[in-house]
Amino acid sequence: MTSTDDIIIAFDFYGTLVNTNSVIDQLSEEFGRNAAEISSRWRRYQLEYTWRLNSMGAFIDLNPLQFSIIFNGIFKDRHESFSVVTKQSLIHALKELDIPIRNTSIDSCMARYECLTPFPGVGALIAELKRTSSFIPLIFSNADRDMMKLGTLNEHEQYQGFEVFREIVCVDATRYFKPHPDTYHHLAECTGREKSREGMSKMWLVSANPFDIVGAINVGMETVWVDRDGGGWKDQLILGKAGTPSVVVNGLEEVVQAIRKYTGISQE
Repeated sequence: MTSTDDIIIAFDFYGTLVNTNSVIDQLSEEFGRNAAEISSRWRRYQLEYTWRLNSMGAFIDLNPLQFSIIFNGIFKDRHESFSVVTKQSLIHALKELDIPIRNTSIDSCMARYECLTPFPGVGALIAELKRTSSFIPLIFSNADRDMMKLGTLNEHEQYQGFEVFREIVCVDATRYFKPHPDTYHHLAECTGREKSREGMSKMWLVSANPFDIVGAINVGMETVWVDRDGGGWKDQLILGKAGTPSVVVNGLEEVVQAIRKYTGISQE
């Protein structure tokens, strides 16, 4: 828990800090020339599955005998991990492309997914965060706690410096996925913030995923959208200025200075 005077900066992990398309190398090794298309569909269905589960009020229950959907609180002691959603969405993508399912290939791709390559700019971001005491950086992820641990991340060479993130907040305790409001309120609870709009406004979300940005806006958080393609904000779910990010940057290396400028916090 942090002081309520501290500014929380919560960084989305998949698609923001790490590149989900970096799994293409493993997909290519396992499935050949379809790798890029598999990767695209895999990510699409991974997100679609989380949104569908949120909308249905359902959770995935997976056991050795069956795969079922549990509705509206029945067996609420069961909640399957984001890793299962990720695995099932990969299988969906392969089936859609009529690619034979091999368990060894699935396992290899899932192992690669656990050490995705950070985006360019992560190193510069980490250096900026290490130079400031004004902000409390966290990782805020759809992944479950077993899938995302700082100790596990630090075992991988490409995640050197990730210890700058004080904590990893995972949404699995809420039994929902982003952008459900409960997931952002869980972030507030984990950092000692009030779940009122005033309390939420003292936290920032940094994400390259528009659905995540809109989810955070909906509960009153400040937001930084990472617009790597430079195409500009196009999401129209919340109309007008109220539905746009607080700040737009082109890369992670710009995040700290952009928040400083917006909040008026001077350079340290």
